[in-house]
Amino acid sequence: MFQRQLVARPRGSLGKIALQMRERFWEQEGIYGGISWTSQDIGQIQYPSHGFGLRKGIVVGGYYLQPGPQARFNQMSAAERLTAAVQQGEKLHPGYGAQVENGISVAWHRMNHMLGCTARDTSTETLRVLRQAEGCHYLIGDQISAHAGWMEAAVLSAHDC
Repeated sequence: MFQRQLVARPRGSLGKIALQMRERFWEQEGIYGGISWTSQDIGQIQYPSHGFGLRKGIVVGGYYLQPGPQARFNQMSAAERLTAAVQQGEKLHPGYGAQVENGISVAWHRMNHMLGCTARDTSTETLRVLRQAEGCHYLIGDQISAHAGWMEAAVLSAHDC
């Protein structure tokens, strides 16, 4: 029952794109942490809320949340996703692309040994089965929580075991 529930549990196909910037240009624009929501495929750009005043910084340069953008971005290579995120970031911050030093893109469902991200089934029966030990193995994390996708869920799942 445990293995069947674990494998059958539907998961999302979200992805993130992180960009290391040469300069913390967003601070020059008065942005000190937080999120810019966009109407583009990348959905949002997240600015760090730490390291103020340092020379460099890392932004989540793209977080694609909706099914349409997920399908488009998940068909791209990692390099293509980076290029698309930079092009879309340029619309919000002119000169954005010139600030990018390095980038990384993660499509969770395409990673080895991952079944995806953010579980989509939070039924009581599924969670009951997955919270039980399977031999000497216990699962904890947001994947076995009714609040999948949140750090709080990971902590709560450990507490519930």
